[in-house]
Amino acid sequence: MRAHVLNLSGLGAAIFLAVWLNLAASPDSIERQLTSVGPTSDTGQPPPLVDADGILFSPCDYRRVVSLNPVADHLLVQLLEPERLVGYSAVTANGHPEIWRFGAKPHIARGASLEEIFSLRPDLVIASPFVDASKATRLREEGIDVFNLGEMRGLATVRPNIQSLGRLLNVEQRAKGLGERLDREIRGLQNSVPKLRPRGLYLSVYGDAFFGGTAGTSYADVLRLGGITDVAAAAGLVDWPQYASEQILSLQPDVLVTRRGMAGAIRAHPVLGQLDAARDPHGILEIDPAYDGDAGLGVLRAAASLQESIRKRTNHD
Repeated sequence: MRAHVLNLSGLGAAIFLAVWLNLAASPDSIERQLTSVGPTSDTGQPPPLVDADGILFSPCDYRRVVSLNPVADHLLVQLLEPERLVGYSAVTANGHPEIWRFGAKPHIARGASLEEIFSLRPDLVIASPFVDASKATRLREEGIDVFNLGEMRGLATVRPNIQSLGRLLNVEQRAKGLGERLDREIRGLQNSVPKLRPRGLYLSVYGDAFFGGTAGTSYADVLRLGGITDVAAAAGLVDWPQYASEQILSLQPDVLVTRRGMAGAIRAHPVLGQLDAARDPHGILEIDPAYDGDAGLGVLRAAASLQESIRKRTNHD
């Protein structure tokens, strides 16, 4: 194995603090972070490579990589030679527009058995916090390294994820190139944001349960780069709030952002249907389900689609 359990409490505390600061980053600090690449120690050496479970890794030429992490799927397919990625998550396999990138590779369901994973003979599994801890332990007992990328929060985490995977897999130059392409796309979206920024709210509706996504999540990036002023963040809300219908009315958004297919449920709701955004035929902007909630590179696709929707809305007004 190329991974070792890390017992250094001081290093663990430093990593925890770095992650916490990263997740709490403002949009401006996120943009600064995207251009701050390289070693952080006074010695000029890169920081230790430690995953979200506190396990210390050394860079290695892994030959059979399996991804159980949908954000990592789309990073790995751009970082690795095709033969080195031997399996990816079923979330990506479920009708994603870019599934063609993965060819005939097998995909692994979230509840897949250990035997299904073992059958792919991986030497490395890329995991997320949603992977059962006992499953990860069992994989490690069989000599398979498991690297947990940790929470996925959008642009605040995707760039560090790219860097970590680049170091872990000995493909740092490719990771640098992918990071530079990410930066260019972000700058392109920033430069093309419509001049008139409507006040908006991300909303998902399931019966009488209303959920949002705002500061501290990928939804904040989508709204900001998509050209929308986030009314939930302006009201001091963070993460994934659950709303009461009256709270949504009080926020008075000009537009609602939701996943494709949910606009009808919003307009039909007896309370939400009273919103000006719901009565406006162009007031609900829908995102492709494949990119809705994507905390990785899909943020850029979702933001670009919002910009286009706002332009169409402006032309109709």
